[in-house]
Amino acid sequence: MGYDICEYCDLESKTKSARSSINRHIKNEALKPKEQRGPHPGVDDESYIRTAERRRFHSDAKSMPERMKNNSIRNAKYRDKRKLQDDKKVEATFKKLQ
Repeated sequence: MGYDICEYCDLESKTKSARSSINRHIKNEALKPKEQRGPHPGVDDESYIRTAERRRFHSDAKSMPERMKNNSIRNAKYRDKRKLQDDKKVEATFKKLQ
């Protein structure tokens, strides 16, 4: 299964960011009433929840404290990654000096 094809209606995206456009398509179809969405599952259906987990859907923060918490988690991941890169550079320079 590619991320550029909707698994429910076989809509194929040919855009540059195909995965995000298909994700948006699946989310928008899930919000529609049952008569209008066709083969797509609703927001509360089990298959939609599995798809959301597999495709890693995310939603915007609903409040400022939630946004700040998300930012702190993201910044911590970036700091850790950056620290590993810096440690590798220091270690390589140290070995070169020896």
